[in-house]
Amino acid sequence: MIVLYIFDKEIYLDLEVRNYYSIVIENKKKLLELEKYIYFDFSGKEEFIKCKIDNNFINPDKIATLIYPIFNPDFNNKRNINSLYKILKNFYREDVDSSVETINSKIKEIIDTISLDYSINIETTEEIKIEDIFKISNLRFAENYNSLLERIIQFCVVTKEIRNVFIFFVFDLNKYFEQEEIQLLLKDLYIKGIFLINIENSVKENEETKHISLLIDSDLCVIN
Repeated sequence: MIVLYIFDKEIYLDLEVRNYYSIVIENKKKLLELEKYIYFDFSGKEEFIKCKIDNNFINPDKIATLIYPIFNPDFNNKRNINSLYKILKNFYREDVDSSVETINSKIKEIIDTISLDYSINIETTEEIKIEDIFKISNLRFAENYNSLLERIIQFCVVTKEIRNVFIFFVFDLNKYFEQEEIQLLLKDLYIKGIFLINIENSVKENEETKHISLLIDSDLCVIN
């Protein structure tokens, strides 16, 4: 059982029921605070979101992330790339260590040769690490999509595979897509076991009210 507490309001996530939940916060100050909290990886002075799985509280950062910006989600953000580096290091540990050792030996040979031409020696204080090679080669995910919907789906799938997150927050989904497009998006995400939580400032005309899991009005009153 997965339970999210947003402003201490319980929201039960169940993939067998649905994978889309809408949060409407009409109080703009509170909305901005929540958006900042999510944007900065669920960190801040106040804990706006809590998560419990099988009666155990965990940091939301472990299972959730933000699709941002929605019209251009970054596959190659810092957290995704760091996770990719870690996976490659663990999977190809022996091959990688051997290759890095060879590179460092070659660098030492070059430095020693250069030192012979000067009255003072030249030395290196650090050895090359595998992360350095990844950075030099600009290792990154290749993006292949034909529409914004495909880009969002691909972003969610890739991020889930490398970071094990399966809850994706998004801001103002109804501002960018029609209901037919949203349904196509949700269908693909459902197949991949991904929850989508949309946060907006008001109920949109084209939004189905059955998806609204939490509505907080301008006076900070929760409307069920």
